[in-house]
Amino acid sequence: MKERQFRCVAVLRTGLIFAVMLIIPSMLIGYFSFQSAGGQLHAKMDESTESSINLLNETLNKIVEAEVRNVEQLVMQIDSAQVDAKSPEVRNLIELFMEKHPELEILTVGNENGAWMKAPDPGQQDYDPRTRDWYKAALEQPDQTVIIDPFKSSTTGHYNLFISRALKDGGGAITVSLDMANLNEIVQEVRLGSTG
Repeated sequence: MKERQFRCVAVLRTGLIFAVMLIIPSMLIGYFSFQSAGGQLHAKMDESTESSINLLNETLNKIVEAEVRNVEQLVMQIDSAQVDAKSPEVRNLIELFMEKHPELEILTVGNENGAWMKAPDPGQQDYDPRTRDWYKAALEQPDQTVIIDPFKSSTTGHYNLFISRALKDGGGAITVSLDMANLNEIVQEVRLGSTG
């Protein structure tokens, strides 16, 4: 009987040793596999987030670059004397331009005499373009298209990105205001990670 108990204990001990030898390595393999998979998942999520941010940045840059080219083309068709005269040709040109560019909120052209025209036409307004940051920045760098930090439009009250350039005769400047609400819609469509 003692021998039988001894064999039983020996079998249990051997079984326990085998169980420990199998369970501990299995648990270690499982733990390290879980850690490795978590790290790889985190790296993939970071890579995906970075890719989305780069794509968004590229999209926004292309939008702004397109507006810069539009301003550079438009400015070659207007001179400061036409702004003084409130030229019907300029009025038609800027109204058509705004009609074809719904991403813009307002277009303003002003000259050194303080004359101005806007599209869409806001009607009577106490406005002097010479006092505006966009006008000053454009005339400080007349051979370049300038972009100043977004600020609140005095006409609409919305935050806009102003893209400006001096007129071809240097006697004034033009600006278009890119509606930040439109850009915000593009940004809102991009989802980063699980929470956006």
